[in-house]
Amino acid sequence: MGVLSQNLFSMIVTMAVLTTMAMPPMLRAALSRLPLRKDEKARLEREAFEEKGFVANLERLLLAVDESDNAKFAAHLAGLVAGARGIPITVLHVGSRAKYQEKNRADEESHETTVRNAAKAIADVEEESTRMST
Repeated sequence: MGVLSQNLFSMIVTMAVLTTMAMPPMLRAALSRLPLRKDEKARLEREAFEEKGFVANLERLLLAVDESDNAKFAAHLAGLVAGARGIPITVLHVGSRAKYQEKNRADEESHETTVRNAAKAIADVEEESTRMST
């Protein structure tokens, strides 16, 4: 359409690229002078600690369970780990009688329910602590 010359277009694109590239370091420098609140400092320390662990690299948990008490405990732990980070979990029932046992089990005592309840409990705690800190 001929509204912008080649030189003007190049200057606009260059300005957009330069300001986009310059903003993160400038924000970092400006925000470094602000004092951190206790909860923000604790969050940064927790994130630095979690970054070193294996859980930070997980995309999805696979939980293989049977009908033992240990499986119930593992389901509870998986719910706590995944609930705090929003990691999806796949529950795999193993054992020779897994299908039969799964059909005869009530929904309120299933491993999926245990995982869901633990994840909900940890999410409620996180929500409560967020509400208390604001």
